[in-house]
Amino acid sequence: LDALRGIVDLGSQLPGLVNWTAQTNVSAPSRCVNFWSLLLDMQYDLYPDELTWSVTRVMVVPVVNPDGYVFTRAPETGRPCTAYLSGLGECDRLWRKNRSPSPPMSGYAQRNCVGVDLNRNWGLDWGPRGGESVSDHPCGKTYSGESSFSAPETLAVKQLVEAEDGGVFALVDFHCYFQAVLSPWHHTNVLPVHALILDEVGQRFARTMSMSGIDYAFSRGDLGGDLYLASGTAGDWAYGAHQMLSFTVELPPM
Repeated sequence: LDALRGIVDLGSQLPGLVNWTAQTNVSAPSRCVNFWSLLLDMQYDLYPDELTWSVTRVMVVPVVNPDGYVFTRAPETGRPCTAYLSGLGECDRLWRKNRSPSPPMSGYAQRNCVGVDLNRNWGLDWGPRGGESVSDHPCGKTYSGESSFSAPETLAVKQLVEAEDGGVFALVDFHCYFQAVLSPWHHTNVLPVHALILDEVGQRFARTMSMSGIDYAFSRGDLGGDLYLASGTAGDWAYGAHQMLSFTVELPPM
């Protein structure tokens, strides 16, 4: 909460967006909802003499990928799936894409290729040609779609952001799993223009997340070689296209 207050303090009265884009881990969206319920319950207890939260609007999108999330749960019970079937069975615990049908390409539909990786479908540095950690194959786990914002889920969030008069100040995008707080850029190791601000808030964010007893690293790019570069991400689009302070929180596996 203290780390998020740091973001709000920088943002005046512009709204912030909390987003859940991809990697539809079975328990992660509920953690997102619980986190923001806690924020609403505790804001005045923590900062009773301040007006920061009362003048700040926070938009929460708990599940951007509802069809993918449902696919991580067993259809008979609704409980977390125990299978790891690369999307070919009735459920897949580690499914990360949406569930849209594959395009009509020879040989693809016959292999039951389903879904677009929503965190490769955003409109900054989109596409497999020269892109990072992205696939043009509909069967690939990081398939980026036929075009940027071709997935209805990413298009809906884009329209939500662009409908805001005056813009949106910050994006916090929850993913799993890695235990890290990441800031732009995600597709390159080149420093962003606002690196100092992003570093200050991001390090504060990581320190606060680490108070849970799980150490969180802070970085950008490929995390010094421990992660990977990725094109077409929500965080890069938010920062590059709309100058939003953007942070991706990678939660631990469940």
